[in-house]
Amino acid sequence: WKQDNHARHTTVCITNKNNTSQACVYCFQKLQHPKQLIQKQGGTRYRNMTDTFVCYNPDCPTAKNGHGVSARDETFALAIALSL
Repeated sequence: WKQDNHARHTTVCITNKNNTSQACVYCFQKLQHPKQLIQKQGGTRYRNMTDTFVCYNPDCPTAKNGHGVSARDETFALAIALSL
């Protein structure tokens, strides 16, 4: 009976999730994946770190405070929560 009671009084919001995790929620600039330097016997190369995002905007409040790097899932959840 509890599931039925809660199902009747639940608010559902539909949000377009296109690019929500790829835009900074503070300055709305496009986020980028940081690059990691990989050194192997054959040489060195850069690899994208796909589980984090970096805001390179120098005017962004997070970049000014030294918190420009954020996790992908954390950024996505915050963007969805702010859009409601």
